[in-house]
Amino acid sequence: MSAKPPSDVPEGVHQLLRERVGGFEELELLLRLARDPARAWTLEEAEAALGMNSDALAAAFQALADKAVIAALGQDRRMFRFQPESADVRAACEALIRLYDQDRFGVVVLLGQIAFERINRVTARAFADAFVIRKARKGGTGGDDA
Repeated sequence: MSAKPPSDVPEGVHQLLRERVGGFEELELLLRLARDPARAWTLEEAEAALGMNSDALAAAFQALADKAVIAALGQDRRMFRFQPESADVRAACEALIRLYDQDRFGVVVLLGQIAFERINRVTARAFADAFVIRKARKGGTGGDDA
């Protein structure tokens, strides 16, 4: 077991984790659904299978559906199935399963690194935005007058 991500991560897997998987709950849920693509899951079934908090799982279901990796089914949209929007996303999910089976800890480390990079980008953007000179408001001096 290594404390670093696998060195041979396919670009499709890296892109999948970077763009469509927002955290550990989403990763575990995606893997569970992708391993049995014909099965539709309810929140309660996923909670029992994964042993995770229902609020976190509900958010994970919604996030993965919003990112077109899984689909919400039925009129009440309370069941979900693995249904990626493209063959490329499906292939990346299949490669992720193989990689996860080989080096679970390494995939989790990689997911953490991606999350850290995301935080750094947001922080850097907020810092840069703090120095943007804004036009003066009508009747004001510019800036954020209260």
